[in-house]
Amino acid sequence: MRSTGQVRSPSDTYIFYGSNQASNTKYFQPTEVILHPEYNPQDFRNDIAVLRFPAINFTPRSVEPISIYNKDIEPKQAMEIYGWGSTRSHGTSADNPPSLLTQTVYISEPQACQVIEPRYNSANEMQICTDANYSVGVDACQGDSGTGSTIKDNGKEYFVGLVSYGTNRY
Repeated sequence: MRSTGQVRSPSDTYIFYGSNQASNTKYFQPTEVILHPEYNPQDFRNDIAVLRFPAINFTPRSVEPISIYNKDIEPKQAMEIYGWGSTRSHGTSADNPPSLLTQTVYISEPQACQVIEPRYNSANEMQICTDANYSVGVDACQGDSGTGSTIKDNGKEYFVGLVSYGTNRY
């Protein structure tokens, strides 16, 4: 998704899998991109799409399922974000890392997020907001949108959401 609200065509979209090293990944392209019917490019509400793919034969362990986290998310709770995006603001592909990056961020108190998004109430609604005060110097990278985020509970990783955008304010 671009900040202009334009949807990328399937021919401009690549899904990588198989390794956390860029040189060892495989990729495929969707046949269709279906945007959420209530997507709002002004405030990024419902910034998600469904991608349709042709039949794909994965090898064992190239793609593994992950359970969805279904407990309340609390302020200051640790969350992992992942991505291959540019490590420089307005960077080029030369600024993309050779391996998948992982960072720990921490869930914000609602008041801190309301400075950026006045309608924000808690991480248990439509968005999860993290706070640079708890994770100084850590933010999502440009190009990370759509990658997953996880929470660890009792030693097990759970899917909690998708990276959508960062503020570049750390």
